[in-house]
Amino acid sequence: MVRVRVWQFSILLGLIGLSGCAGWSEAICLNGLQPGRVRPIERIQTCSATNQLVRLQGTVGDRAPLLNGQVYQLQDRTGTVWVLTSDTTLETGDQVLIRGRVRYQSISLAGREQGEFYVEELSQLERSAAGSRNFDPRPSILTAL
Repeated sequence: MVRVRVWQFSILLGLIGLSGCAGWSEAICLNGLQPGRVRPIERIQTCSATNQLVRLQGTVGDRAPLLNGQVYQLQDRTGTVWVLTSDTTLETGDQVLIRGRVRYQSISLAGREQGEFYVEELSQLERSAAGSRNFDPRPSILTAL
């Protein structure tokens, strides 16, 4: 019984080695080993995976209006990231928990890449107005993206 399990495990490791782990490393980079967990913003800036679904929590910083929404900087204790949203009611200082998709905008200047990661907001899961004490700033475990 033990020999069969060791043999099955050896085959699994061999298949992983043949197929590579690039996709796995990107998923682990953004999502860790616990899907549904709120991600630190620094992970978005240091990982190169786009189109990943993430949950972020933080404070609304600088904002810029757009025709059909706005972009705002979301800040947590690890960093900041720009968020594209259709919600025009957010104010600086609001606390939000969002579900979004990581995107990358490539900008080439003088032959050098100056692009930046941003998050396209898919939904706001929680929101607390600036100055309100009804928002828990600690990352939490959530069940599903």
